[in-house]
Amino acid sequence: MLRLEASFVAPFFRELVTTNRWKTPTRPFTPGQDAIGIVESVGDGVPGHVSGNRVYCDTLLRGHGLVDEGHCFIGTFATGASGLRLQQDWPDGAFAQQVVLPAECLVPIPPEVDADPAILCRLGWLGTAWGALERAHLQPGERVAVNGATGLIGTSTVLAALAMGAGSVRVIGRRRVILDELSSHDHRIVIEDGRSRQDIDVVVDCVEADDPSSTERAIGMLRRGGRAVIVGGVDASISLDYGWFIGREATVTGSMWLPRGDWRRLLAQIVSGSLDLSPLRCRRFMLQEINGAIDAAVSEAGGFEHVAIVHS
Repeated sequence: MLRLEASFVAPFFRELVTTNRWKTPTRPFTPGQDAIGIVESVGDGVPGHVSGNRVYCDTLLRGHGLVDEGHCFIGTFATGASGLRLQQDWPDGAFAQQVVLPAECLVPIPPEVDADPAILCRLGWLGTAWGALERAHLQPGERVAVNGATGLIGTSTVLAALAMGAGSVRVIGRRRVILDELSSHDHRIVIEDGRSRQDIDVVVDCVEADDPSSTERAIGMLRRGGRAVIVGGVDASISLDYGWFIGREATVTGSMWLPRGDWRRLLAQIVSGSLDLSPLRCRRFMLQEINGAIDAAVSEAGGFEHVAIVHS
């Protein structure tokens, strides 16, 4: 059992609870993911977790079917038959005062991480960014372009790239105010000027849109041997030039989440200060204000600012 301190409110939660686009648990259920909490009790035979410890809730559960390897995010949505089966066992998420989760979902937070839980509940988005850059094998000094940099994943990717030692980070996005704030944060962050270039080592595409054109343009910025990682949600097919990829010797891969074994290394970067959380801001809502929190996440979240449910 966890006593929750803060739960991240993502913009997609409005669509999750008001439409049938997502494969949610049978209703009624308690939505919510990406939470910080305090362990209050553990089940018999559960090693490694002690009452009173602070943890991050990594709510991804993966199926292991022979044919279907679906997954579910507890309290949100599922894919595949095995993901739906997991969702039946664990339907309820983190928009609550307390939650019960599988022990494998609890990531211990080192005592040295002295961060506000309302800021720290963004770990899922930072972890998604970190996982994408690891899959791209980003090396210190390399040039990164982040497409969709003004969104929550995009800005998280910018911070993660800086922490990994990127030599420069070109930011592409639709909200100029956020682009300007990003570029003022670190001298390595540069607003992409739209000129034709093919000098980028790593592209991370974080765009959520119906139009794939900006994704295609961003991938086209890769140098020979460059790597692109797609973590966004473009709801359309991407057109890729077969001959260009052969000649450019480029790689495109997808990335969904941070592997569970990598959370410790990510948290170590926060402890060391390499992953700087200081520019992040949070709009706080109480649990009874959940509808207002979701509205604020849709209309205001992005860049350095996010929304969270807090309990004190």
